[in-house]
Amino acid sequence: MFDLVRDAWTGDDLFYQGLILLDFTFDITHLLVMCMFAAKIVESKTNITETLTCLMGFDSPWHENSLQELNLFLSILGHSNMGMTAWDVIILNKNLVVTVFGVIGSYSIIIYQISN
Repeated sequence: MFDLVRDAWTGDDLFYQGLILLDFTFDITHLLVMCMFAAKIVESKTNITETLTCLMGFDSPWHENSLQELNLFLSILGHSNMGMTAWDVIILNKNLVVTVFGVIGSYSIIIYQISN
């Protein structure tokens, strides 16, 4: 990526530089889409747990039979780390996207200033 900022965008290397830039853009867009879908998984889990917690508050005769099952399910679901991860190292979510764009922006500015 450093060569893209340092070298001129003319001559024979223009095609390769454009190809590298398109590949870089594709990779970042792919990460963005994956993180957005991963965030939807976590939001769905939150919605399910909130709905089930509201169901546990109702007092009805049919509910007493399933109260223990709902409680068990909520205890399992509530303490699980549901979400997409990258090799169980980092959780893919919206915070990761903001962090990645911040790092890329910061280092791009630093490399640009150093190359001048």
